Amino acid sequence: AGMTVPVWDVEAREERPAQIFVAVLGCSNYTYLEATWTQKLGDWTASHRRALEFFGATPAIVACDNLRSAVRKAHRYDPELNPTYRDLAVHYDFAVVPARVRKPRDKALIVTLAGLSPAGHTDSHPLKNSAIPRRTDFKWIRYSISS
Repeated sequence: AGMTVPVWDVEAREERPAQIFVAVLGCSNYTYLEATWTQKLGDWTASHRRALEFFGATPAIVACDNLRSAVRKAHRYDPELNPTYRDLAVHYDFAVVPARVRKPRDKALIVTLAGLSPAGHTDSHPLKNSAIPRRTDFKWIRYSISS
């Protein structure tokens, strides 16, 4: 979702920003959030897998962000997906419709639920003033964000 939450990294002995992954079912607004270190391919695909397990079902269409882990080459009608992400979509039997570049309405549910303004400012997002203790357990962060 473009926002981060500070997490204490025991190995590096420093606070690091963790990325927030958000998945929303369109009709119900049923939401899954989790923190990961990066938006790289491994974290991206694992977050999708955990979100689908959380929902207990697979949607027919996934409207995703247009980041490199998902889309190799952006195109309005025929985007080139990252092969690993495409394989994930085939395995779970969903179609991928990437959001167009600089078109926040293509991912309106995420933008609304994450509290982002159309300009991408995060002044009102729900994590801004939260007091999340320094922990390395991402499961705890997932729980903490969802409660």
